Amino acid sequence: MASGQGRLPTGLLICLLALGISGCWGSIETDDLAIIGSVGLDRVTPGKVLVSLEVSNPQALAAGLGQQGVANTVGWVLMEEGSTVPNAIKNVQRRVPQKIFLGQVSTIVVGMNLARDGVQPYLDYFARENLVRRSIYITTCDSAAGLLQRPFIQNLPSLTLRGLVDATTRFSGKSVRVSLNEFLMKMAEPGIEPITMHTAGRKTQDTQVKKQGGEVRQAKPSASREQPLESELNIPGMLPRDSPVLDPLSEYGTGEKLRGLTINLGIAAFRDDRLVGFLDGNDARGYLWVTARMVRGSIVEVPNPRREGVILALLVRSVESSLTPILDGKTPRMKVEVRLELEMSQIPQDLYDDDLRLRQEIQAAVNELVKGEMRKTLRTVQQEFRSDIFGFGQSLYRKYPKAWEAMASKWNEEIFPEVEVDLTVDSKILISNAVFRSK
Repeated sequence: MASGQGRLPTGLLICLLALGISGCWGSIETDDLAIIGSVGLDRVTPGKVLVSLEVSNPQALAAGLGQQGVANTVGWVLMEEGSTVPNAIKNVQRRVPQKIFLGQVSTIVVGMNLARDGVQPYLDYFARENLVRRSIYITTCDSAAGLLQRPFIQNLPSLTLRGLVDATTRFSGKSVRVSLNEFLMKMAEPGIEPITMHTAGRKTQDTQVKKQGGEVRQAKPSASREQPLESELNIPGMLPRDSPVLDPLSEYGTGEKLRGLTINLGIAAFRDDRLVGFLDGNDARGYLWVTARMVRGSIVEVPNPRREGVILALLVRSVESSLTPILDGKTPRMKVEVRLELEMSQIPQDLYDDDLRLRQEIQAAVNELVKGEMRKTLRTVQQEFRSDIFGFGQSLYRKYPKAWEAMASKWNEEIFPEVEVDLTVDSKILISNAVFRSK
């Protein structure tokens, strides 16, 4: 018994030892991190990748812009080339006094030049980097660095891009939001090709820029220039010659078209990991009808069949679609059924008179409009892109796996362009809590 006197209980001894070794040994203070919001990937020199990193200035963002004594530089875009993405990032690290931190990246922007050559080798780095979330969004642009240097609504381009993905793509009905995980999965799955949101310039001057007296000019490729992101600075961007110019707008009142750049959204179509084409405006919506992706909240406009020159606006409440492959010949056919629920945003007086025939005419106009948009998009994607972004092949693979095995190697180039598509649209229109079907 005496030999045990003066000894600490084993449990208490373990607790005391644990206190001595507790703590975050590998922790890094926030001030020692260069926090990256967006990453741009592009190609300027053959065989190399140009990496653009948006480095935020937390002090300026926390203090707020416009206050006395606070610098209006909220961030910088730093660019370096390398044979690989990690090598290019290390080249940037040589010029940054803090450790580059990718844990807060929200968007990856891929420039058109790199996207046309193939993106898989470069996205593979982010898929394997344990700090990068697979839920981050991926988008293409005419110039990855140029997008990060254009005028932006939020304090930082990454915040603007995230807002465009979360809000505009959900409610405009003209684009999609695609995560890194979804893109990589579609590259690996049979019978379906990946897409991304596409951001592009349009040749019209932004109203707010004009009010400020500034001009956003087309200039030499911004990929060769790095810039601070200042609250009162408009930085030149660039448009490649073959960049799509989406939905050009006219100056309100005068109809004047002014030169400049601003951001607009569409859809970029890929085959495997290579960019093959763009859809914008109603062409993009044609894809969304077929796949029932993110059309809710958009507006459909049709003419009033009883009053010439009067346009009726309908708000899309919900969209459902089904793809059914039919194999009764050498080339499969596809049956696409779309079901819509819409709400009248402006109700013509005629409808209060309970004119059933008028309602049926409006619904027929909606059905034809949707069919027309789908037909045009299908024609473009099948004949020009030759890339099955709709997933027709995937539905065929699931229903007829043996038939798909024989078609898989020549699907995009030979079979998909010849697939006949039967379109059916069934709409419901809600008016004052009443539901009127198109059938």
